[in-house]
Amino acid sequence: MEPHQRCCAVIPAFVFFTQITVSNQVSSVPEIREYAVPGRDSVAIEAVVKLPDLNSSQRYVLAQAMQVAVQMTPEFGNRDVLHVQKTGTRFRLYMAADHVRIGLTVDKGDFGPGLSLLHSVLTEPSFLADTIKARRSRMTSPWGPAYRGFDLQEAELNHDTMAALWQGIMRPKNISVAVAGTFRGNAPTEKWRSMQTGWVYDAPNQLPLSYPLLAKPLPNPLPIIVYDSKPITVTRASLASYLLAANALGVGKESVQWLVAREAMNLSYRQEAFLLPTVQGWRFRMAYATDEAGTKAEVLAELRTKLRAKCESLTQADLNHAVGIGSGYLAYQMPTLPLLLGIGESLSNDLNDQTYLRHYWRTMYGFDWDAESILLQMKGITLPEMKKLLIQLIDESDVRIY
Repeated sequence: MEPHQRCCAVIPAFVFFTQITVSNQVSSVPEIREYAVPGRDSVAIEAVVKLPDLNSSQRYVLAQAMQVAVQMTPEFGNRDVLHVQKTGTRFRLYMAADHVRIGLTVDKGDFGPGLSLLHSVLTEPSFLADTIKARRSRMTSPWGPAYRGFDLQEAELNHDTMAALWQGIMRPKNISVAVAGTFRGNAPTEKWRSMQTGWVYDAPNQLPLSYPLLAKPLPNPLPIIVYDSKPITVTRASLASYLLAANALGVGKESVQWLVAREAMNLSYRQEAFLLPTVQGWRFRMAYATDEAGTKAEVLAELRTKLRAKCESLTQADLNHAVGIGSGYLAYQMPTLPLLLGIGESLSNDLNDQTYLRHYWRTMYGFDWDAESILLQMKGITLPEMKKLLIQLIDESDVRIY
């Protein structure tokens, strides 16, 4: 990845010195975790919502519903929504293959109104017709399909379709909330536990499956070649190996993809390698922006052959370079971490983004993101081990063209 391509997450730049985990002792509300961070003038509130299997039109409706849900509710009008949030901030709304993120920032001491706003958005969004019409998006970014890890199909939008899908997903068992900042211990938990009304428990497990389709999927304005790995298992132990592989293959100049696809073959002006969750599971992905000539079968075969040959010729200096890239984002907060949570946008060093990154791993996989441990494991990987994984990823990847 080029340094200016801000599509990756950044590792935590602060230390959570206290974590209080609440395992939903009151079953009528979603679980909540507190992360105490001293000396902050704001409080981060982040909800991670686990997603069931969704088809492409359901995902389109949900993506639009997220944008509309935070505009207003019966309890909070447009101005109220803006007033509760810290000046100059806005909701953080991302949909990945496996979860939805809904985050907001409030001033220190305002976690109560912030949690009330989040509760209202989750349980009673308005979905007004005028707001739905104004918020329609056709999602035409050429890199979107490579970054998302799921497909989208435009469908009709109205209050009923949005509300049915929203209520079917936003149920307590699917939601985990994190609050980070400076506050009295257990105060956010007590506030959240008091919000027991409005939650839907008996919504049907079978979500609406079909919607009137408005158009065929839009053609991508620019061909994007994707080499997609088979589904992989991302664990605390394997994460360092895959991140190192991405460093070597597609992070910055002098990476394998840059040297082969851009310099040697003149095939692509932009190329990346990264990990992301998809609807089929985690995948390792290599992506290239090209033109129609670059999508020909013989060109793709030549690209794979040359990528493999370059990996076989890597030296200890190349391994050291890849570890150095990892040190940049794991130890020094450089914005080049090749990990996409299906959002196609960068995560910054601010309190919200880092709370989300930490809370996502704890909620979805049961372990904390530990930059120091990942870097230590990365430094222990040998050159033969790295080359073996790179060649395996190249040989076993399926080619997709978007």
